[in-house]
Amino acid sequence: MDRMHIAAMRMMAPRGLMERPQMFMKFAPQTRVIEVPDPFGGPARGYEQALDLIEAGCAGLLAHWRGRPRRRLGPD
Repeated sequence: MDRMHIAAMRMMAPRGLMERPQMFMKFAPQTRVIEVPDPFGGPARGYEQALDLIEAGCAGLLAHWRGRPRRRLGPD
């Protein structure tokens, strides 16, 4: 996800939820990267770097979710 994607998602979000969409790499601040670069058409190393960033983001996102209280889904 890049800044253009996040802007589009925020524009589509209902009022009060516009700030909910977040940049994926926010969950991996140790990488000091804001966006995962698109490796399409580049060398294999670019794909490896993108995968490394995605794995770091996934680990951080999972840790974030695990640290949050559970919310009940569905109607009350």
